[in-house]
Amino acid sequence: SNDSDDSDDGDFGQDVNVDSSCAPSPLNTTNMDSDTATAPYTRFTAEEMEIMRSEARALGLSTFLDEYIGRGVSLRALLEVFGAPFALISSVPDFQLLPLLRNQMVRFYRHRPKLSGINSVQDVVDLLQGARKIMVLTGAGVSVSCGIPDFRSPTGIYTRLNDEFGLDDPQQMFDIEYFRETPELFYSFAKELYPYNFTPAPTHAFVKLLEDEGRLLRNYTQNIDTLEHVQGISRVLNCHGSFATATCIKCGYACDGKDLEEDIMAMRIAFCPQCKDGPSEPVSQSNVPAGRLAVANGTDAYASFKVDEDDVDVVDMDYGV
Repeated sequence: SNDSDDSDDGDFGQDVNVDSSCAPSPLNTTNMDSDTATAPYTRFTAEEMEIMRSEARALGLSTFLDEYIGRGVSLRALLEVFGAPFALISSVPDFQLLPLLRNQMVRFYRHRPKLSGINSVQDVVDLLQGARKIMVLTGAGVSVSCGIPDFRSPTGIYTRLNDEFGLDDPQQMFDIEYFRETPELFYSFAKELYPYNFTPAPTHAFVKLLEDEGRLLRNYTQNIDTLEHVQGISRVLNCHGSFATATCIKCGYACDGKDLEEDIMAMRIAFCPQCKDGPSEPVSQSNVPAGRLAVANGTDAYASFKVDEDDVDVVDMDYGV
């Protein structure tokens, strides 16, 4: 199954000629997709494709491509393995083959195969009882069960931001560059996001139990409400940041998120105590775009940002976030 284009081995079906409009290929080192008018490639059988897809899951994208391209396997044949439409395979210019293949493989990796032996709640219980290293991934569903709205539902955070703040894109509220320019917008909204009146869910207690038993490898969470910390989970990674800590975007001064609580609840900008006590010039409502000081009803937000040190010289106000 690893023969190159010019193989006359009949075990892998018939050769296929691609569209004559293909552009010259920069991948001539593979000796596969030539810059001639037509470039035949050898197709794999269904069984061979299944084996290759299994290898892709085991090896990962980069290693798989290095290995198969190094063997001289046609990029067009690999596109077919990962489900690209034949009309696309036969017409795309050679110079687009590798980027297209990477995109197609990323889509393939997103669909993880179901474990054939896990079909009931009891199967899950049995699996957990026998496991010694358990990784837990948590997201909006855990927070919603605590009364915290999600981001993308019709009544979620993004909808409210659009309705109440009139942003072109609701994600601007949590964009670091937008924060640099208009920090008062975030702080006028942060009070509704701050996790001061929510309690952990049974799911948090379950994750904590796994940790106490020494079986929690890591809890990766998309949530920023810090309820994992409230529950006492230590082996947690907040993938999108959280209110647990705050960092000055100018000097890098770090502190506990609770140090900002008074400012957050008062809806005023928190300034870094290490850089200066306040803004270089007063921040008044007249300096803020109309309609952007309203308080939203959401209860979730990004509140911890990382900035490259080389980029801090553009900051002229020491906002804490």
